[in-house]
Amino acid sequence: MSIFDQKVIKYEMKPLSSLEKVFPDETPVYRMECQMLSGLWGETVSFQVAYTGDFVMRERLDVRVVSELAEHVHVRMVPVGRATNGIVDDNYLKTTSGLYPDLLKDLKDGKVIVYSRQWRSLWVDVDITNEIPAGEYEIELQLIKEGEVVCSAKQKVTVIGTELPKLDIMHTEWMHADCLADYY
Repeated sequence: MSIFDQKVIKYEMKPLSSLEKVFPDETPVYRMECQMLSGLWGETVSFQVAYTGDFVMRERLDVRVVSELAEHVHVRMVPVGRATNGIVDDNYLKTTSGLYPDLLKDLKDGKVIVYSRQWRSLWVDVDITNEIPAGEYEIELQLIKEGEVVCSAKQKVTVIGTELPKLDIMHTEWMHADCLADYY
């Protein structure tokens, strides 16, 4: 029997906080207390879904969002090809390449690549508009292979039916070019 004759492929997905770091070589830990998401009208609520598979090769699978809020959900990948430039200090969690919450890339053709025994992450933004009635909604992300769901993860989001008033606080961002010039 060759390695390509693997009969049963196991897939797994886990919803995670947007603050979690997903490393390819570490199984992420689901923390229920971090998964109680809510948002007011006009806000964006974010979370991650980590996924993996154990097929001997990599696979390209479809991602599907199943929810009443599907038109308000934006799913992206979180790739990091190179974590450092070689000069590091003790403040890095890891210095190896991987998928860390950083750069967000849109999915190509609504598909992700599942690498064998490596955890990857999808970043999910839910734009909560005043068109959405207040209440609790479930968002399910599914991985689809040849038209069939191979695994999924569900996340609940509570929409709070009010909008924060505009603040009278002035927001400015200063860039001190002279300080940067002195430093470099």
